[in-house]
Amino acid sequence: MALSPAQADIVVHIDKSSQRMAVSVDGATRYNWPVLTGRRGYGTRIEITNWRRSTA
Repeated sequence: MALSPAQADIVVHIDKSSQRMAVSVDGATRYNWPVLTGRRGYGTRIEITNWRRSTA
């Protein structure tokens, strides 16, 4: 019996105006976190403020 690797379509959307990051897996939103993206006009890295990984 041959096994093939699992696949998932993962999309990350960051909305700077609402300071939120949404993660969708196979078209369904799985996570929605607050993020800090910095002030307008500054090239600030995006910081995830409440990240946790689900092992389910």
